[in-house]
Order: sequence, then structure tokens, then C-alpha cells
Amino acid sequence: MVSDITSGNEYIKIDNVSVTATQEVPEDGTTETVETVLLCEDFNDVSDPDDSAAIESDGGWDVQGGAARTDGCNDGILKTAAVETDGNATFSFDASVDNACNFESWGWAADCMTLQVRIDEDNWKTLDTFKVNHGKTALVGNQTGNEITEGGSNLSYSGGVLDDVKGDLQFRFVSDFTSSNEVVRIDNIKLTETSEEVVDTPDGDCEGGQYDVGYIAGVPVLKPVSEDQLKTLDEEVEDLLDDVIV
Repeated sequence: MVSDITSGNEYIKIDNVSVTATQEVPEDGTTETVETVLLCEDFNDVSDPDDSAAIESDGGWDVQGGAARTDGCNDGILKTAAVETDGNATFSFDASVDNACNFESWGWAADCMTLQVRIDEDNWKTLDTFKVNHGKTALVGNQTGNEITEGGSNLSYSGGVLDDVKGDLQFRFVSDFTSSNEVVRIDNIKLTETSEEVVDTPDGDCEGGQYDVGYIAGVPVLKPVSEDQLKTLDEEVEDLLDDVIV
């Protein structure tokens, strides 16, 4: 509201200001899938993994080239922060290995990296244990067959224990390598939650359409807007716009 008035006896009074929104409302009982990002980190702006709010601790891991890095001299446990979850969870990340031929899969020098999860401080559950394959071209997960390659891979975990999670959710990478030339990089860690939300419409036979959103005692109330009301509102808006001082 822009007032341009020249005299003290020229009054305009404004009262009972309200703001309404018009939106599409689906049929009664319709569910919508809502995806929420609970945690993410690309390691571009941190010098050490646990400098990130997304990482609780990093063991001996470091950051190099914008990714979390572990090797035989910088191994241990990289643990994400615990986040509260109420829905189906998906944990994804990018991973790559430097020279998979340097790794061993058996004997005293065997190398592995394990991905685990726990809910509400319960016991850690293993999602995958990665070891070098027979051809020494990639580290392969023993439960999913997911591969960490030299060219890089995007890996994603969902379902099973990650379905319908209620409580704090936490992940960790446990690296156990024997040589400094055995290197794995983890990047773009992301945890999302997917939940189903039921959208209710007011009583009646309306299936969608435009509704006026008002508030009674702070509670939003949807009221159908008729075609005549919409036309009147449009005309009032046009009249107001004609009077606006630029």
C-alpha cells in the first residue's frame, strides 16, 4: 500500500488485514510422497571430514580433492552424524578406488571396507563389505554386488532395515587397509527420507479445484472458491492495480 497524501486532514484507515492463498487440493484420501534430505556432504568446504556437521568422527580419514579419503595409513571409522528419521531411508554416496590392483582379498594383508548402519543406538548392522574382486578391477560388496571402481560409482542403499525407520539413524564406513597405496575416496554423501502424507479435502463432492485458505484460531481452514468469487476477486485486483502509484 503506497500512500501519497498532501494534507493532515486527509485520512485513510486500514483495518483487518488478511492474506489468503489459493491452491489445488486433491481428492479425499489422496497420499503424496514427500522426500526430505536429512543429511548431505560434498566435502568441498572442509579440510578434515569431521569439520563437517554431517560427520561425527573420521578416525584417520582425511580430505583430498574435495572427497573423504582413506588408505592403509589413514584408515579407521568414518561415522556420520545421527539424524532423526520417520519414514523410508535411502543412503547414497559416490565412491572410487585408486589402483584396485594394489588390494588383497585374503591372507594377513587382506583389505576391506565395511558399510554399516544402526538405529537408535542399537547394534551396528552390515549393509556391505567391500573386497577386491578376482580380476582386481574393483572392490565389490558381498551383500549387494555394488562395485567401487577406479572410474567412480554412485552407490545407493534402501529397503530392508532402512524401511519405515523411526528414530535416530546413523551410518559408518570402516576401512581396514594394509598399505598407503590402497586408497578409497567417498564423496557426496546423502541421506533422504521418503514418507507418505495423506491430504484431506473438506466435506463434499469436490475433486480438486481452488480453495480459499483462511485461519481460525491459528488453524488453516480450506473453503471452496466459486467461479463468481474468483471473477469478483480478479476485477478487484485489476481495479487496485490501476490505482497503484509507481
